[in-house]
Amino acid sequence: MRNKILLLTAVVLALSLGVGIALPLLLTHYQVAVETNGTVGAAYVTVLGLLFIIFIVEIVSAFKIEDSTFHTVFLAGSVFVQFLFSADMQLYLGSVGLTMPDIALGISGEISFVLCETACLWYILYLYRIRWNRGVYAAIAIPVILLVLADSLLSIWGWGHWVHFIIAAIYTAMLFAALVQAAKKSDIGFTTYFVVAVFCLIAGAQSVNALCYSDVAAAYPGITLAYAALSVCMFISVYLAFSLHANLMAVQSEEYKLQARSFKLRAFTGQIKPHFIFNALEAIKSFYHRDIASGDTAVSLLSDLLNDSIKAFDHDLVPFEKELDTIYSYTEFENMKRQKKAEVIFNTEFTDFSVPPFSVEPFVENAMRYSGVEDREDGRIVISSFKWGGTIVIEISDNGRGFDPAAVKETSHGIRNASERFQIAFSTKPRIESVLGEGTRITIEIPAGKEDPA
Repeated sequence: MRNKILLLTAVVLALSLGVGIALPLLLTHYQVAVETNGTVGAAYVTVLGLLFIIFIVEIVSAFKIEDSTFHTVFLAGSVFVQFLFSADMQLYLGSVGLTMPDIALGISGEISFVLCETACLWYILYLYRIRWNRGVYAAIAIPVILLVLADSLLSIWGWGHWVHFIIAAIYTAMLFAALVQAAKKSDIGFTTYFVVAVFCLIAGAQSVNALCYSDVAAAYPGITLAYAALSVCMFISVYLAFSLHANLMAVQSEEYKLQARSFKLRAFTGQIKPHFIFNALEAIKSFYHRDIASGDTAVSLLSDLLNDSIKAFDHDLVPFEKELDTIYSYTEFENMKRQKKAEVIFNTEFTDFSVPPFSVEPFVENAMRYSGVEDREDGRIVISSFKWGGTIVIEISDNGRGFDPAAVKETSHGIRNASERFQIAFSTKPRIESVLGEGTRITIEIPAGKEDPA
């Protein structure tokens, strides 16, 4: 996948820059006469209008849609400004009696080009959570700022186009570096292809502008219009793709709701089994033979467990603190039956989130029954929860005898059931790590935005 995206970037960039450089030079060399007419001007103004509408849509979506960001606002606005200072706009303004100096348009176009390519680069970094240190940003920003300032002077002698190609080379190298890092972290998605395409189109369009404003090639109507029209197509294709994706997710959501209901029933019948109740009642009877207080305590704990199980029918998610209450009732009840108790430690730094009912308890139950921590001098089971960045992390660890995780996944209905419910609720899967003789750690990561209590 990494090689494909790099190859695609190289091909599209070569084509866009190639067209941007070769077409004006060929037209100038062969002295092809292309007249500025109302049709080209009207088409260009129409495309600019569409780009402006896209910019407004991005602003609205950034405030209204949770998944949208201001990165796309910056990107759409930069693209609009870029084509506002293009060679086609200069020709159109000239045809209606309005003109601006080529130097002013050239410098404005180069500044908007820098904004566009910066927007593309930042968006890639945002999509893949890539963080560069301040030294990298300084090494990028300082030369680019100096080059843009140099453009102001060199454009007077018609050398501004060389500055453009140096800036384009710097941004291309940065884009390649960002894509390599992105490919190492995950598969390259559709949005990345869109950003790369916009990057290359803007590079080609500004190449045309730089050559025209430096008088290296004559300005011909319709060249940057083609780049602008393709940029509009890029944005529209993304909107269509996200619309189709949203419809697909809506259909899957209904399927997930039906599956979740089925899992809730399986969870209820799977967690509170008849033999568990029978064994619990037998244990309570022995507690009453021991002393009345122990019997009363055991009845209270069992009552809490049964009550939590019945209430599980009513909610897809419960506050994590409620799940901790269930775990506490279970571990206390189990310890009452043992001569040597298992030490259970609750190290919960962050609890303001929700989980499926009876989804963490099976992992604790497995540790209570099979870890053998009670046989060790320092044996313990630790239940932790904390927030790390934008992720909620739940850990159940013990320093018992350990086991083969693959075997447990195949044989434990409770753990498999709990794992499936986390997959449906949060698109995450508990990670089980165990070493024979050292212990076990189960890690559950809940993505950001899913932590609000039900």
